[in-house]
Amino acid sequence: DLLNRIAHELNTPVTAIGTAARILARYDEVPRDKAIKFLEIIAQESARLADLIASALQAVVLGVAEGKMPTEPVQVADLLKRALAPFKADIGARTLELHVKVASGLDHVSGDGDQLDAALRAVIKNAVEFNRPGGAITITVRPVRRGAKGFVEFRVEDTGL
Repeated sequence: DLLNRIAHELNTPVTAIGTAARILARYDEVPRDKAIKFLEIIAQESARLADLIASALQAVVLGVAEGKMPTEPVQVADLLKRALAPFKADIGARTLELHVKVASGLDHVSGDGDQLDAALRAVIKNAVEFNRPGGAITITVRPVRRGAKGFVEFRVEDTGL
């Protein structure tokens, strides 16, 4: 049930982003005001998608905290290396600057490595595809507190189109 809700929530912004991008790609001469409108849709829906993914990740983490999901120590450096690997060529081809900032002493997180990898790849893919040439991507990993609970935040920021 949770996966169905997440898939449904993710589908809306993905569809909007895809539609706007296809319209911009299909027509040689899109009036500037309409092109700006479509680019704003892409930016807004990308932000919405990032928020939804962050919420889904938090739900996964909460599920782990409540003992609902299997958890294992996952090395942060290995997780980042694995999640970034498919995008290295695109990052280079688009001359994007990549900045990775991991809080000192944060060597591992507890979670499902495959699910964490999939979530990170989705956000990184968005940051690469909807970034301007020569732009930047910053990945920050840091501990955060929400009430009495501690979490690890993976934040992916980009300079956008």
